[in-house]
Amino acid sequence: MGINGQNSILWKSSEVPFDNIIYLLEQHHQRRLRNHHTTRTRPTVSFDVSLLGYLFLGMTYMSPDVLVAMVAKCFAERGVDVILDADGPTRHHSKRAHQDRVAEKDRIQIQLMEHRSSLAQLINHPNPTNEIIAQKKKLKSFIQKKEKQQRRGGLPTDFVDKIEDFVKSFRSTNGTSIVLQRSLWQADPAIAKRAIDGGIDGILSGDSDFAMYVGNGGPDGFGDIMLCHPKFLKNKAKLNTLEIWTGQSKVVDYINDILQPKVRASIFRDPKKPPPAYPIFDGLEQMRVRALFAVAIGCDALPGGIVGMGATKAFEIKSNLDFSGGPDAAVKKLLDTFAEASSKSKPQLRL
Repeated sequence: MGINGQNSILWKSSEVPFDNIIYLLEQHHQRRLRNHHTTRTRPTVSFDVSLLGYLFLGMTYMSPDVLVAMVAKCFAERGVDVILDADGPTRHHSKRAHQDRVAEKDRIQIQLMEHRSSLAQLINHPNPTNEIIAQKKKLKSFIQKKEKQQRRGGLPTDFVDKIEDFVKSFRSTNGTSIVLQRSLWQADPAIAKRAIDGGIDGILSGDSDFAMYVGNGGPDGFGDIMLCHPKFLKNKAKLNTLEIWTGQSKVVDYINDILQPKVRASIFRDPKKPPPAYPIFDGLEQMRVRALFAVAIGCDALPGGIVGMGATKAFEIKSNLDFSGGPDAAVKKLLDTFAEASSKSKPQLRL
């Protein structure tokens, strides 16, 4: 699910035509080749398969695995290698998205049992009044709504197996590859490591965790390029647009420089998506420091974060952070600051 308050900490572009996304990946890869940051022959992207699958849940015309496969084929057909990263069979107990979805599924099941029981009693009522008839109608409507939610409450159990079948059947016409990688627990850290090591040129996801994981990592410092919200052309199996998210201002400048021949103005100047007010991860080189800030404002490890912290206060702390004594001293100071803030806050029960 990512970091709390992502709109205030990430740069988010307007919708970018797929042609320009391909151009960006090609140019990004070429620059890395020229600077000896990679030996790969083609640009490569990594998909957060589970998150992409959840994005497509509820689509009545096609199942999530088919839509994920369509997105992968669109990239491969344009000369981009694709790595499909899937969570392992058992996600770690600390994964908040997993916890929330399991809890919501159980909650819906309990609500359905209660309301079906109530409806059964009313159906068997010997003398139904207008009030009882209206109540029956209301219960039926509620049950139908929750049954619909239940149907889209989670990915099919064979979702990754179907993705694997697609990968096995894929035949490239231009030398590109689509491969599936299953993580032991969850895919996020594996994807982030590839971005930091320079093994990929972009991440297709929508999880703000990557801004914390990757930061200004990458062999060139431009690893935090996340492609989000893929949209298809109407009635066609072709991608139309995607968005680009990042937590690094230098990545924004870098992308603007690459896309200058293609667009008239910066794609990050959409009035509906103003620049982040509190870009906490921007310029932070230390992974430990980024992780501490993520915990403070709220992430999978501590949903809700430190009570009373928020992005505003965290950004103020970041602005005054002193690294002159070395990274270890800065981390210790940050730990002391967050510990003090936590001790002063009133404990709250988060349901």
